[in-house]
Amino acid sequence: MEYLKHHVNNPAPPIPTPLPKGDLQQVVSDFDYEFVSSCSQTTLFEIMVTANYLEIPPLLELTQAYIASLMYGKTPQEVRHIFGIQDNTTPEEEQEIYAKYGHILNA
Repeated sequence: MEYLKHHVNNPAPPIPTPLPKGDLQQVVSDFDYEFVSSCSQTTLFEIMVTANYLEIPPLLELTQAYIASLMYGKTPQEVRHIFGIQDNTTPEEEQEIYAKYGHILNA
């Protein structure tokens, strides 16, 4: 509700995509950055799902951009650690993924 109250007469501008250098703080207001960065991951994902369900595009874009900024420049292993994702990929599967998508993963 805090986000909606703040933006009722002050619409949030669109967030550029792709996110420049993964630095969300440089492209959103201080209010918006503080709003998402102060949330726990669980709350952030709940807000994202709710914004999608209630069709609130600016809030959905903000939460998605914040999550993207958390992943920017990270290795798959670092992303797994940030989000608590268990890696059950075999070495053979990982080698196949890097052979097929290495140009993307190393970008």
